[in-house]
Amino acid sequence: SIYPNAKKSLEVAANTPEEYILIETDSPYMAPYPFSRNDINHTRNITLIRDKLAEILCRTPEDIENITTRNAYNAFNLSKK
Repeated sequence: SIYPNAKKSLEVAANTPEEYILIETDSPYMAPYPFSRNDINHTRNITLIRDKLAEILCRTPEDIENITTRNAYNAFNLSKK
């Protein structure tokens, strides 16, 4: 769910090693495509980013959730409880 002219973002996503991928929403700013850039963004829109990343990487949305959750724990030096 990326704006049609954001081709560089697609290329970067496709070529980033899996262990470096994190996702975020820019909430409350810049809602993802298909919403208008003027719309207020919501954290629930993270699923749109997850789904687009899954499409780009030929993975399932669940794979992306697992990958990005693991990477967030590593990036922020968190321990699972």
